[in-house]
Amino acid sequence: MPPKKQEEFDINALPPMKHLSVGLRFDCGRQRAHKLQNLLKDSRSFQRNVTREDIIQFLKEKNIYVDPALLNDKQKKDTKFMAEIATELTPEVMNKGFNLFIQEAVLNARKLKYQQQQEKLNPPPVAAVKKDDKKDTKKGKDAPPPPPPEPEKPPEKEYNKNFDLLYLFTGYPETHQEQIDLIVVIKEKVVNWGGVDMALLEQPEDFQDDITKRMEEFEQPPPIKKQLSEESQHFSQQERSIVQKIKYTRSQSQRNDPLRNLTIKEIILEMDLDAEDDLLKQFHEQLLEEICAFSQDQQQFNDWIVTKKTQPLLTKQEPQDPFDIEVDKIKKEARDAEEQQRLQEEAILAEKNKKGAKKEAKKTEAELEAERQAIAEQQRKEEARKQQIELALENQKKMKEKLHLQYYKKQLQSLDLIKTSPIILLEVLLDQHQSEQVYLATGKVPPCLEDVEDAEQVQRILQGITHPKPVIEYQQLLIDECDEIEVRSYWAKLNDQQSVSERERKIFDNLCFPGIDRFMMPEQPEKSEKLRKALKSKLHPFINVDVLEFERRQNLIQFEDLLKENEPEHEWWFGDRTYLERHNKNTLRQKFLQALLHDPQVLTKYLPDDDALIVCCYYKNPPGRVLRKKWSAEWRVLPNLENWINVRTFNSDFFYDIDYQQIGNLHERTKILYPTDNSIIVATKYQVGDKFHLRFRVIKENIVFGLRDSFYAEMNDLRLTVQLENDDKAILNLSLKDGLCLRFTPSGDVIQKYLYSKQQQSTQTLLNLYDNAEINHELETQRIITGMGSVIVYKKDGSIVVLYANGNVATYRNDQWTTTNNKGFKKVGNKVDKIPCATKTDPESGAIVYIRDDQTMVIKYKDGSQYTKHYDGTIMLSEKDKVTVEHPNFATVRVTLDRVKMRTDTIIGMGSAYANVGFDNIFERSNDGRLIETFVGDIKVVSYLEKQELPEYKQFKSNRINLLYLADGGVIKVVDDGEIVLVTSEERVRLNTKGEQKPLWNDLDYWLQLFSVADERKAGVYTVSLKQKIIFTKDEESNYFSINQDGEVISKISVSLNQEPQSPDNIPDGLFVDEENKFLPPPKSWIHPRLFLVNNDNTGVEFYNEQQLEYYLRVKGSNHLCTKVVDDFKNYKSISFLTELKHISKKFINVHIPQTLDIIPKTVQKSTQIPVRVFTYRNFLQYQLFDKDSRVQHDGCLLKYDGWLKAIQKTQNEFGVIQKSEEERDAEFMIQMRILESRKTDYTTESYDEAKQKIKIPEIKLDSESEEVTIQKSARQANTVQQALIDLQRKAIAVKYTKQPKQQKEIEVTGFVENYFDTKEGIEISKKFPKEVFIINVKPREKIQGTEGTQEIQSQQQIQQQQQLFQQSQQGGPASNDPIINLENPPPQYPQGQLKPIIIKPSVFTQAEIDEEIKLKKINDDALKYRSVKRKDFDLLGKERQEIKKVPCLLKTNPKMELNQKYILTDATTENRVKISSMATRVYQHAPGIAEMRGEGMHQTIIRTLDKKNNLDDLMERKNLMISNDLNDKLRKDLLIFPITVIFGDLRLNGTYETKVSVKNEDILAQRIVIKQPSYKFIKVYMKQMGSISLGLTRDVFIQIQATQAGQFSDEFQIVSKHAIYTIPITGQILEQQIFDKVNQEQIKTQSKSLLKKHVKDLKHQNKPDVIGDSQDSDLLPRMTYDRNFKIDPTANQKNEENSDDDDQ
Repeated sequence: MPPKKQEEFDINALPPMKHLSVGLRFDCGRQRAHKLQNLLKDSRSFQRNVTREDIIQFLKEKNIYVDPALLNDKQKKDTKFMAEIATELTPEVMNKGFNLFIQEAVLNARKLKYQQQQEKLNPPPVAAVKKDDKKDTKKGKDAPPPPPPEPEKPPEKEYNKNFDLLYLFTGYPETHQEQIDLIVVIKEKVVNWGGVDMALLEQPEDFQDDITKRMEEFEQPPPIKKQLSEESQHFSQQERSIVQKIKYTRSQSQRNDPLRNLTIKEIILEMDLDAEDDLLKQFHEQLLEEICAFSQDQQQFNDWIVTKKTQPLLTKQEPQDPFDIEVDKIKKEARDAEEQQRLQEEAILAEKNKKGAKKEAKKTEAELEAERQAIAEQQRKEEARKQQIELALENQKKMKEKLHLQYYKKQLQSLDLIKTSPIILLEVLLDQHQSEQVYLATGKVPPCLEDVEDAEQVQRILQGITHPKPVIEYQQLLIDECDEIEVRSYWAKLNDQQSVSERERKIFDNLCFPGIDRFMMPEQPEKSEKLRKALKSKLHPFINVDVLEFERRQNLIQFEDLLKENEPEHEWWFGDRTYLERHNKNTLRQKFLQALLHDPQVLTKYLPDDDALIVCCYYKNPPGRVLRKKWSAEWRVLPNLENWINVRTFNSDFFYDIDYQQIGNLHERTKILYPTDNSIIVATKYQVGDKFHLRFRVIKENIVFGLRDSFYAEMNDLRLTVQLENDDKAILNLSLKDGLCLRFTPSGDVIQKYLYSKQQQSTQTLLNLYDNAEINHELETQRIITGMGSVIVYKKDGSIVVLYANGNVATYRNDQWTTTNNKGFKKVGNKVDKIPCATKTDPESGAIVYIRDDQTMVIKYKDGSQYTKHYDGTIMLSEKDKVTVEHPNFATVRVTLDRVKMRTDTIIGMGSAYANVGFDNIFERSNDGRLIETFVGDIKVVSYLEKQELPEYKQFKSNRINLLYLADGGVIKVVDDGEIVLVTSEERVRLNTKGEQKPLWNDLDYWLQLFSVADERKAGVYTVSLKQKIIFTKDEESNYFSINQDGEVISKISVSLNQEPQSPDNIPDGLFVDEENKFLPPPKSWIHPRLFLVNNDNTGVEFYNEQQLEYYLRVKGSNHLCTKVVDDFKNYKSISFLTELKHISKKFINVHIPQTLDIIPKTVQKSTQIPVRVFTYRNFLQYQLFDKDSRVQHDGCLLKYDGWLKAIQKTQNEFGVIQKSEEERDAEFMIQMRILESRKTDYTTESYDEAKQKIKIPEIKLDSESEEVTIQKSARQANTVQQALIDLQRKAIAVKYTKQPKQQKEIEVTGFVENYFDTKEGIEISKKFPKEVFIINVKPREKIQGTEGTQEIQSQQQIQQQQQLFQQSQQGGPASNDPIINLENPPPQYPQGQLKPIIIKPSVFTQAEIDEEIKLKKINDDALKYRSVKRKDFDLLGKERQEIKKVPCLLKTNPKMELNQKYILTDATTENRVKISSMATRVYQHAPGIAEMRGEGMHQTIIRTLDKKNNLDDLMERKNLMISNDLNDKLRKDLLIFPITVIFGDLRLNGTYETKVSVKNEDILAQRIVIKQPSYKFIKVYMKQMGSISLGLTRDVFIQIQATQAGQFSDEFQIVSKHAIYTIPITGQILEQQIFDKVNQEQIKTQSKSLLKKHVKDLKHQNKPDVIGDSQDSDLLPRMTYDRNFKIDPTANQKNEENSDDDDQ
């Protein structure tokens, strides 16, 4: 029977189905992984579970893979079969099987869905019911029962998903070659390990009896294992390693690798073992929801990334070094010469081999010899030429090496490294770079890079010998101690005589600090200086202390208010800030740099009354003593799906074409811990792309230490590092600022080495036996002082010299040892020679002196000590069991031996009980009886070997211990097993204060902390374990803090039961406090904030308390070179510290050297003291404590002042300043407007009644007001009118006085007068002022017919009439019924004719205000007038321009444009150059190159912020400065395009047409334009003239179209310039030829013009071009009339000249 054919389907007709492949990895226990896999078997309708075995079985079924164990011999021998089928499950085979499996499974699902759809559309016919079969009935068979109904399934939950099928794979993938869409990592987090009896937590009524019974019956329960089993741990580790390998491979893959599309998602499984089953079921549902959410994110990401385009990066080639160019040139010339010679030889050979060439005759022997000589000569020339080329190349190579860092070394050759800083080294390096750039640009070696010839050096040395420098006289110099730049580098100069301190201060000028140069302050003061002084003068009479003390208290209160606003949970009190230090601009900037170095929180507040800024630098200490900070940068590159899901916020408008793994994710997370000992633990983790970096540091007082690859600690002039070697032994390294490095090995040796070649310093006694002897000190590279007191010196030439304390010297050179003993014998190999030696005895001291010819001197004293001085200046003193080694350029080492302890084998017991051993005598802890002490300045290092007992029976360990004693009293203990203990000086004082309280340098408490067990050490002591890579400490509140080099930061707070708060995965940018810690009480202790007051003149003040200055005062008190000066004043003390800067080298070898013996050469005495005595000073002002009583008095003074202000305000209110309603204010405003209008009117010719009628008071509607209120309002209105009438009277009197004739003689007034201005003095003053100044808006008299006397009489009569009317109104005349109330007494009555002229003048102060107002008004009017005439509407003469004519130069267009972001963001910042033209401080600031700018990223900016001198906001602002300037420059001009729209109009089909657009460059620089073609392929845009467009010139852009298709068309093209992209639309219509011709003829008839537009040219039907005709189309040239048939005669000019000569004759 043939097989049944399978049903065929059309694949294209099958319904589409989306699928998602997810691989599961279980980072949890094996049992829980199996349980979760069993739960996944309960799959949803869309879920398919697949295992790795299913894929392998599918491979076997498809004959892709076969088990090699199942192969028979025939199959193994079949090579074709073995080549087609795989016998190993490689990742490639598994990946192939996975893809085929998915394809087949999806295809089957599509077929099934298609069948279901077809069945719904065409249901199968229902089979007919058969009648009862009689045969079956007869046989006794019953009818079959109907099938049971299927149970109804519960409705399945609907998921928001973007797939139809979900394939969950377990065990796949295992390598990165096995591809999949998503890997879900299930990480287990056990929150409850179970095993707790909940009944124990219930308290019965008889709780005490019950607990007693329970304690009697208590049995120790089996301990609960709070960790996974070993099998589960192995399973979890295996799963985790698979995921880590895939992640690592993905991070190393290329951009186009398919592995980049893989997404790895972690899901946390929080497991409570008491409710394991329920949690697993919930997690099953959570897992499906997470996968469905991923499918939605996948679709959104695909839709999002399609719309994004990347900005390509342009590379720029680096300029080639001129040396390399010269080398290439030499090589090219050599190759050309060889090629030419080869061609010549080939030509000669070809000529010889040419057909028909004559054979050469046989040459004679002489000719052959001549040929051989010619060949030899040619070879010699060739060799000489090759040698010349090699020599030239060698010279170029030497020159290149010679100029490398030549200027850098030259600048620093005469500068001591102690007086430098990293800033100066960077400055000199920039000088070197600048000089190299000059050389690269010009190809010439600048003078600064030229090396001085040897002869010139010798000449300069001889000149220095013959003409010694004059001796500098002693003089005093005083330096501010806060000016660390000057203290460090006083008088230091570079090789070009530039001051080091001045160059460093110039760098500080570029830094921005709060308050300096009004940074973070208003540009203009809110209150003027006069106003501030006036306000102060009002306040100061109420204070009860000195003004300076009052201002200090006010500032402290301002600081308290500022911190209360930002930290309200803490009570702030700065009354203990009794010390005040004043700073100038220079020292204030350096203080700010110190305060801001470790990134504190900065608060500022502007004080308008003082025009000053208060600055507070403090460290925020939240509850829980843990603070988190985060900073994230915007994504500037396109992410993959995983990063897109994690970030989701991409606000950038453009993305660079850079791999996201290089610069994608930029963020920084910091965790800050605040122990109670005022130290700070900072753990920073920052990410650049897919790489994470860790940085940990601890700031404790003046020491900053942390873990990197090793332990490091940085102090003022010392750097300490401890690193573990291969044998797990710690080695201590010390680096001093002068370049000296010391290493302390586990064997006890001390290695000393300089980082550079150090010159020999002057010493007190220099021994020189022979004048021609040369000391070989400059060739020494390092020296080792052994544990027995010998010195091993390594020289630069590879030789080794061993110096012994007894005078023996051993030298290793040229693979041979040379030994010289103290008897005068020299052994070289097996040969022994005698060298000159002198021996004598000093008659005074009895010392025996030996002097050898090799410049070695040995002195043996009677007490058994021996003094040895070797040729290089090394001094060695042997005293019984002590050897001291000293050298002026190296550290002094003293080795002490105890013969008894060497045989004792001392062992120290376990525990802290043995911590006090060795305090009085450290030999009690030494095991080998040897103590090595090293002295470096004020630092001392004590090294010894200690043997300690271990917990195991008779087990011990030996460790080399190094104790480092710092100058300030701090101690650091370094054990070679990796343990480090730090006790700072202030911590040592605190331990002594809380302990035995002994004198500071005899205290025991710090010693107990050094040698006690780590867990038993007290608060404030830091312990470091290099093997565990951890730093930990605890504080006084029993809080535990630790940081690990692997990134783990632990903080266990005692009040939270030592529970470590969970680290949140995603925290917002900025400061963040853990949610668990927000409920904890606020910490009681804070790091003392630093308080600064910055004045408007860049000076400042810092406020201290006694605790902040405790360390400084203690150090200064122990310094014998410091002098303390205290001056008592009335309200404060002035405390000054004067310290002499003196380099004192301690000498530990002080012996008497006999000077009377003739064999001892005379010594040259040289002083080590600097020729000028330099002192530093620092001054503090100490005030009284601002305690509670003082604060009450201070507040009382302020209350008095406030009361006085309120009384003034009240008095003002009593005189009319009353709070009014809105209606009253509106009515009063109307009245005041009427008064102002009345004052502008001349009432000199009107009567009182007429004037009164003009003043109308607005009526106010009263709704429900009391009669009393109405009367008050009426009274106020009457007062207003009365005031207006009084002003009227004053006007009239002033007018009358001005119209009176001037008196010829002065009127002498005797006796009492009514007015001041009637006195003699008043008359004199009134004569000095012009009379017209008091006349307000008085119209000038018009000339009328009659005499002047008649006019004056009339005006006098009018004034008298007005005065009489006014007097009648005052006396109750006709106006007595008027409700106006008199506020002033009527003027005195004088008889007719005796009225004296009265001039009412303002007071002197009022007049000054009036003058000031007039002056300001005039200034404002002049300024307004000046600004108005400077507008474009006025010409140069200030006259208003006429209507502006429309000329081409004033044409303005507004085309559609958009910013050229590509240029602005990359090239704009690289084209400008800033040049300072001053000859004194000439600076060239070169803009960065384009390649550098395009390579610039946010990660480099972040790296710069690691140096705290830089601020991120400032760097970003500086970086975007040119971009912001380009965007916001309103005066910037780019291109003028006309027309802005290309309109072809109607065109004829099958024609070619052209028009043009003029582009004018209005920029100040020449620039190029780029044309982007339109999308329509038959339109072409081009320029006939290429190149850049000069400023002010025009370039034509031609648009040409091929009219190939009828109909309307529209398109656009773009003109790209530096700043913008202009879009020019193109429109037109193409007509059929017949239609065009018909319409054209009609338009010519009606409008007399062609249908084709004037600016459009028909290229197909135009005439031949005419040069002169084309010029007529130009708008820039005038129109000319010319004859086209005119012929030019070339001899016309010559004929004209001949005719002119004939005329002259």
